[in-house]
Amino acid sequence: MKFLQLSQQSKTLLILTGLSLATVVARIFATEDILYLFLIWNLFLAALPYTFAKITARHAKPKNLGLRAMLLLGFWLLFLPNSFYIVTDLIHLKRSQSHLIYFDLLMIASFAITGLMYGYYSIQVISKTMASYWNKTTLSLATLAVYLLCGFGIYLGRVLRWNSWDIITQPAQLFRDIAVIVLNPLSHLQSWGITIGFGVFLYTLHLVMQRYSIAVGSKNL
Repeated sequence: MKFLQLSQQSKTLLILTGLSLATVVARIFATEDILYLFLIWNLFLAALPYTFAKITARHAKPKNLGLRAMLLLGFWLLFLPNSFYIVTDLIHLKRSQSHLIYFDLLMIASFAITGLMYGYYSIQVISKTMASYWNKTTLSLATLAVYLLCGFGIYLGRVLRWNSWDIITQPAQLFRDIAVIVLNPLSHLQSWGITIGFGVFLYTLHLVMQRYSIAVGSKNL
């Protein structure tokens, strides 16, 4: 079976994805309400970085990344915040009916955890690829920077309502908004608070997951 031939990462992600989709489908059939159908689209966006990461790893050259891998790396970074943005969908619980609130919490949480795992595994794939070119210190700093950028991406998406593809459709306005925030930090404390808050939270979660993975791996030796 093809499923058995997949990596442990891919198997985990497929199982989590299946469980998440099952919850939203069950809700639609039970309530005839498509309120949370958008979660499926958000999960699709959350899964793209993992796909880009795997393709990047396959195209990376031994001594240097190469142009194709660098372009793929750019797409990976552009879409990566979507993997973590889905956590903020918990805000939509305020739209749930009281008798469905706990099921909706379970449903959104399942999507959020799946999105987090897509993001974490994609960074793990990229880290393993970049380990051939960077030392551990550079890699650690780059990982922290990536999570801070994801925190900023979450702010752009949730608060300012920008999407990843707006860098193509509305680049001037997007970069104008970013420039205003970067050049006037004291006037945009909320922006930096959300950026640093989510960035540090995600990086801490990354360190915990990394330590757990090492501990489990060493036990299996």
